[in-house]
Amino acid sequence: MSIAPDVLLAILGMAAATYAIRAGGLFLLSRATPGPFLEAWLKHIPGAMFVALVVPTVFAGGPALWGGAAATILIARLGGPLPLSLALGVAVVALVRWLVPLP
Repeated sequence: MSIAPDVLLAILGMAAATYAIRAGGLFLLSRATPGPFLEAWLKHIPGAMFVALVVPTVFAGGPALWGGAAATILIARLGGPLPLSLALGVAVVALVRWLVPLP
């Protein structure tokens, strides 16, 4: 298996850019003390990224994904453990897809 030089260069360039962005952020935060606003903002980034990735897929996914998302949210809001919430959501998606096959 061989790889084209331009493809290898693109992969290495993207890896270097990714590393530089992450290392730059760590470097800046190690040199400064973040204020309360920045600390609160940084604590909310993982949740916001998760929502930004999941919500468009759920909305475009149709009834099976809507039911799975609703079941997951319901169990999580009732205080169920996260693995149980996710497993129930997956089970609802599978059940709906089994009962209502795609045309």
